[in-house]
Parts: sequence; structure tokens; C-alpha cells
Amino acid sequence: MDTIKHCYYLGTLVLVEGILGLLIGAFFGVITAVLTELFPAEIRSTCLAISYNGAVMLFGGFAPFIITALIEQSKNQWFLHII
Repeated sequence: MDTIKHCYYLGTLVLVEGILGLLIGAFFGVITAVLTELFPAEIRSTCLAISYNGAVMLFGGFAPFIITALIEQSKNQWFLHII
């Protein structure tokens, strides 16, 4: 607890985290409605599921391989902390 008392930037950190939380919440609260309106009502669920799961499969599936290659090439593990 003594560390928190001597932290001059704690208020700034809490403020920035709160603002970022509000912005992220505002984005993710609206994005589902926006994405569903891109497709006709008859095939909306199927199209949204295929596009979402395809993106997750593509980017999420290859992320470990990309990180492993970056670590091997650079001999530095900071790439692991970015993800």
C-alpha cells in the first residue's frame, strides 16, 4: 500500500483507463448492430457467423505461428507481450 501512496500518476492512470473503457464499451455496444445491418434479414445470422468465425480462425489461428517466427528471427521475446 505504501507504493500506491507515492504514485503521483495514479489519478491519471485511473482517468485514462476509465475513458478508454467508455470508448471501448461504446464501440462494442454498437458494432453488433452495425454488422448485422450489413446483410439481408434472410441470411443475416449465417453471413455474420461465417464472416466473424472466418476472421477469428484466420487471425487467431495463425497468431501463435507468427509470434514463434518473430521470436526465432529476432531472438527477443517482446513480441509475446504485445499479443
